[in-house]
Amino acid sequence: MKFLSIVAMVAFLSCAAVAVAEDVASGSADGNSAAPVMLAANAAKSPPMAASTEDVKQIDAGSVIIGGVSTSGLLFGNHTLKPQTGDATDASTIIFALVGYGGYFVIDGLEVGGALGLATTSLTAKQGPTNYNISATIADVGPQAAYIFNLGANQPWAPFVQLELGYAGGSLTSATKFHGTKTNQSGQLNGFDLTPRGGAMFFLSKKFALDLSFFVKYIDANGYFKTGTGANSKQNESLSTVNYGILVGFNGFLK
Repeated sequence: MKFLSIVAMVAFLSCAAVAVAEDVASGSADGNSAAPVMLAANAAKSPPMAASTEDVKQIDAGSVIIGGVSTSGLLFGNHTLKPQTGDATDASTIIFALVGYGGYFVIDGLEVGGALGLATTSLTAKQGPTNYNISATIADVGPQAAYIFNLGANQPWAPFVQLELGYAGGSLTSATKFHGTKTNQSGQLNGFDLTPRGGAMFFLSKKFALDLSFFVKYIDANGYFKTGTGANSKQNESLSTVNYGILVGFNGFLK
């Protein structure tokens, strides 16, 4: 009896296996494979899901960038003051400036726009017995362009380069001391500045990024101080500066 029971069980399992095989073969012939076979085949044939490129959409053509930087960080440079009479002299200066800019991405990665800046400068120099202490408030405006390099999807940062050309103009205040006699004067200043910079942009989200960059700022300006009330009562000055240092900026993106 036990032997007959084992034989019967083996026969049942064999019939079940044959039935499953026939069902699979029939489904293949009809173009409808069994579900487990379809899942296995699709898993083998389907490529892995592509990485999302959403993280770099903010620098695509048609996007807008609005940003700003401050030059109140690490700042170094050479400054030369040339009075109307006498030789040019080196000067030391303290500068605090804020620059805002906006641009439109004309192609992926390249934005073109404008910049507006406001700076206050305190400059001191000594030429012979004369001590100069000059303060200036300067505004500048001009075009700017930047290129942000796309390193691919899911990258938290991207290198960039930027160039700004500005026309600067502002007011001057001078406190000149000559042999103990102090004279206060006021005047005007105007000229051009050129600022290339480059660094890295760190994306905080799809809308915002911080940037850290190294910059060089060249200013060439001419101005004058009023020495009286007549038409010719002016003392001309020229100022050229080369500043360089580290900037920290903040950027927003609109799509």
